[in-house]
Amino acid sequence: MTNNAISIRNVKKTFGDFLALKDISINVADNEFFTLLGPSGCGKTTLLRMIAGFESTTSGEIQLYGAEIEKLPPHQRPVNTVFQSYALFPHFNVEENIGFGLRMLKWSEADIRSRVNEMVQTVELEEFVHRKPSQLSGGQQQRVALARAIAPKPKVLLLDEPLSALDLKLRQQMRQELKNLQRETGITFIFVTHDQEEALTMSDRVAVMSAGELQQVGSPSEIYEQPANRFVADFIGETNFLPVTVHSVERDIVHCALADGGLFSAGANAGITSVVSVGNSGLVSLRPESLRLLPAANNNAQVVSPELQQSAATDLDLAGVLKDISYLGTDTSYTVALEDNTEISVRMQNGPSVTSFTKVGESVRVRASSASARFLLDCAQ
Repeated sequence: MTNNAISIRNVKKTFGDFLALKDISINVADNEFFTLLGPSGCGKTTLLRMIAGFESTTSGEIQLYGAEIEKLPPHQRPVNTVFQSYALFPHFNVEENIGFGLRMLKWSEADIRSRVNEMVQTVELEEFVHRKPSQLSGGQQQRVALARAIAPKPKVLLLDEPLSALDLKLRQQMRQELKNLQRETGITFIFVTHDQEEALTMSDRVAVMSAGELQQVGSPSEIYEQPANRFVADFIGETNFLPVTVHSVERDIVHCALADGGLFSAGANAGITSVVSVGNSGLVSLRPESLRLLPAANNNAQVVSPELQQSAATDLDLAGVLKDISYLGTDTSYTVALEDNTEISVRMQNGPSVTSFTKVGESVRVRASSASARFLLDCAQ
């Protein structure tokens, strides 16, 4: 048996003249928490519905543990779905909602009682078994929906933005509960969301989608720290982009020239350095928290030599003026206007050993190590 729970191979989906999915290929491993992440309309829910059997593929195939499932109707697929609206039966109490699917599958009453009791304990709703959905909070209703979906022991659980109806504090609490539930049950979870923080905090791997196309698949740290293109870098968290020209290339390092002639180095993902040449345009992505702010008079500020050797690794060092300061409690966000009027965001954690800047208009320097800078192709939108 394959180690992949779901294999999506060259899947395409059209609605009339509209191309919703463009040649999507993804493998989801057994017992993995896998997230489809992207903005509204990118095709992630369409892909989820195709796995569930609610939509058919225009071309390509979807396999479940190596078996093609395209011709199976939804009720014959060992897959369950948790919807954004929960879709609980309002006239059933908690026990009846959880046991409904088991009765449809013709389980014995003894087995149903045993499984419902087990699921009630798993989602910690023992005190609420006789309540109806209208008597439960949003978080409790979501737990019932999860318990009902997991009760038949599906091989794969599909979750279509199940946290979006909850308030922020409850969403944060439920993220950890969902991840714990996935670990406890050993069921493969495929989770759809447009929320980057949800994807980063819960997932083993993330697939970033845009306009029906797969942009990048990787672990949360890979997606955040090594974005494949501008869209991924911009969609996942906050970042700054600096236009650059390729000065030289060395293995997985691109030595970059700024418009003012200053030179520095940036890491690049595998494959990029093989297709870029000296003189090519590009972008460098810099996360605000990877930047440091220094006083303009700091004597340790590095002076970048234009005679940079090809093998040298050079930090970024830019002069600018503070344009805005936002105190955020644990950290402070600074907006710096560089000498060419480009604005760059810097985020620094607050603490007794950290130099704070309090005056808008103050001259500063922005420093970044080459390890935190990522070179991106200019055409990779």
